Amino acid sequence: MDGSQQPDYADTVLSWAARYRGPFVAGGAPTSVQPGNPLEGCDHPPVTQPFGPTDVAGEPALFGFPHFHTGIDLACPYGTPVRDIGGPGVARVQLGSTGFGNNVVVKVATPSGIYYVRYAHLAAIAVADGAEVAIGDLLGWEGWTGCSTGAHLHFETDLGQASVTAAQDPSRWLTL
Repeated sequence: MDGSQQPDYADTVLSWAARYRGPFVAGGAPTSVQPGNPLEGCDHPPVTQPFGPTDVAGEPALFGFPHFHTGIDLACPYGTPVRDIGGPGVARVQLGSTGFGNNVVVKVATPSGIYYVRYAHLAAIAVADGAEVAIGDLLGWEGWTGCSTGAHLHFETDLGQASVTAAQDPSRWLTL
């Protein structure tokens, strides 16, 4: 490709997927968390929107940027099972009340702090509000609820409170 051409959408998505795939590298996640893949049967889900500053107008103004995406969006087929990778912890269920649509937030206590791990845009939820969950437990199924342009899982980690203003880069929690 010469300098006058822009990469197409597929090339962009594949390059982001390559950035998040691979072995755990110490850094952004607490040492007590074993990184994983929350999407059962979807070994290398494409990253359709990374964590950080974005041009997407619907994202909130945060951290000094006009638009900031507070998680990582992973696209697999609609209905792909979503499993807990952050636990053990306590699940909080939120049904379509925010831009996240149907989502489960797992409160995880670690030696380095309390994390809130959000699994958003779920088609349906498989866990009860307040339930204790463990790594590998079924939380729900990938969907297209809330402010979303297609089926995907929004995976977010917040430190200290379940809020986009506490978002941390979740890439170290993932092995894709």
